[in-house]
Amino acid sequence: MSRQIRLSEANLPGYLARAGLIGPEQGVAVEPLGDANINPRRGVGPSGARGRRRGAPFRAESARIPEGDLSVRPPPTGASATWLHAALWLLLGGWLGAWTLFAFVVAPTAFRVLPSTQVAGQLVAPVLTALHLFGVGAGMALAALAWGLARTGVTLWLPLTMGALCFVSQFGVTAQIEAIRALVFGPSGTPELAARFQLLHRISMGIYTSVGVAGFALVAIHARADALARDR
Repeated sequence: MSRQIRLSEANLPGYLARAGLIGPEQGVAVEPLGDANINPRRGVGPSGARGRRRGAPFRAESARIPEGDLSVRPPPTGASATWLHAALWLLLGGWLGAWTLFAFVVAPTAFRVLPSTQVAGQLVAPVLTALHLFGVGAGMALAALAWGLARTGVTLWLPLTMGALCFVSQFGVTAQIEAIRALVFGPSGTPELAARFQLLHRISMGIYTSVGVAGFALVAIHARADALARDR
């Protein structure tokens, strides 16, 4: 059994020189070992593993993503980041602005000023169609811009969901409204058609409201992501 020797930091270099591990003129980087035992045949430390040599690199620690960060890869910097941010906020702001203007100004004014609801509906329908088609494209574009800014999660699926709702509203709900509008307001209108028209109209309004609320939520999410990026 090898003889265990207790060494201090002061006599460790001399012992290593006598053991032939280093030259008499060489120094050694000593790390505090406390009461660890030295085994001359196995090396330094309780388990016999040799200490880290001078100049040997440390093992890199795994990077931690800050809490609340929405990125999974490094975000762009410089001019590309500036253009992506500008395009995102311009598109999102324009979408919500048009959505709000239609809901609170265009549609109420049309139904209040025009002589009949049928005429008001004929005026509002093309505007709503344009907003729906714009929403489909804007949803995909906002998701692509969020991906370009290295953002994932809700910043991707929320605008895609908004665009999908616009698609369903236009080609599912609005298409049925337009198909029965003339019948509802014509001489052959029936209570059943009127009830169906009202139901479809309520569904359309519900989808429209949901898209607007989701858009304002997306504004808050992107604003928070920008604030976290500035704090890093």
